[in-house]
Amino acid sequence: MNDAVRNGGDGFGRIAYINPPTRGRTLESKLAYGGVQVDEDWWLGSGIYTGGSADLPAAANPTIRADYPAMVGVWRADDGTVYFLNDTIDKMPAGENRWVVTAQDDRVISGFKIFSLPDGTVENQTFVGIFNPDGETISFIDRPGEWATGSLADQNTLFIAWTNPGDDTATMAGSLILHRDITA
Repeated sequence: MNDAVRNGGDGFGRIAYINPPTRGRTLESKLAYGGVQVDEDWWLGSGIYTGGSADLPAAANPTIRADYPAMVGVWRADDGTVYFLNDTIDKMPAGENRWVVTAQDDRVISGFKIFSLPDGTVENQTFVGIFNPDGETISFIDRPGEWATGSLADQNTLFIAWTNPGDDTATMAGSLILHRDITA
């Protein structure tokens, strides 16, 4: 959809996206349409949830070399910890986390992550990850100043360590263990 709009056209695509809280905040399949480019970075579109669990879109460009593991799919955290660093160190559970890798081109992966904030709101952020030459470590970026490093323990387990500069009151850091969801 993005390429079609940037080239002056429009496009349809199937995406996986979190449904609003009124529907239980579940990851569902959505038919989306992109049609109007606002500026270089933004475009308008719409979509409709097609129900059921999300059918992940196929990788946009599935050229994956054998030395980089295939990552497309849903990854869920079964535990994790967030640390707020200020005058003290405050520790709290990370809450629900899902990372959805929607595309992989060789050593570059992209997708979105869905996670709960301490106040109960849910965030949905896009990310890009790049495999280091070892084929087991991934460097992630999502928003300015935020980074994460992932290490594959095996083909279905990813350990994530991250930091966020936060605001003038605290810096945040955390860790997650993500497992590939083979039922999604």
